[in-house]
Amino acid sequence: MHRLRRASYEKVETLPGRSFAFREFDLPAFDSPWHFHPEFELTLVTGGRGRRFVADHIAEYGPGDLVLLGPDLPHFWHTESSGKERSQSLVVQFLPGFLGPGFLDLPELDAVKGLLANSSRGLRFTGRTQKRASEVLQRMATRSPQGQLLGLLEALDVLSRSLDVEVL
Repeated sequence: MHRLRRASYEKVETLPGRSFAFREFDLPAFDSPWHFHPEFELTLVTGGRGRRFVADHIAEYGPGDLVLLGPDLPHFWHTESSGKERSQSLVVQFLPGFLGPGFLDLPELDAVKGLLANSSRGLRFTGRTQKRASEVLQRMATRSPQGQLLGLLEALDVLSRSLDVEVL
């Protein structure tokens, strides 16, 4: 078992001309240390197994694990696979104001604003919500930057209307 140390600050880099980070990981094992950052993080595990550590919550993860983390929430995924299975994920990271000042105050986004507020301890999505949001995230990998932004908004809309959610 890992001993959790003080979480380290991670600086999330975005590509030039981008307002959020979208990354695909395909690694022998997830290798990020116990860390935090000011961005929200939406993570879909597409390959590999292990334990997910979010603040004081520890749980098993595997393909299909879909989690939304609020800003400054310490976390990491620890791979516990045989070495044959790759650790793979899609990760979206965005600052609270990435859409511009006041955007989340629009009445059409009340549910998304509530979702983001409720993610302060972390949220795990299952069932139909997980399936629908996972499809959106996987399509984002092949879309233009504008298409990825629309995909993120679509994923947040799906998650914001979910009843298939567990607080971590």
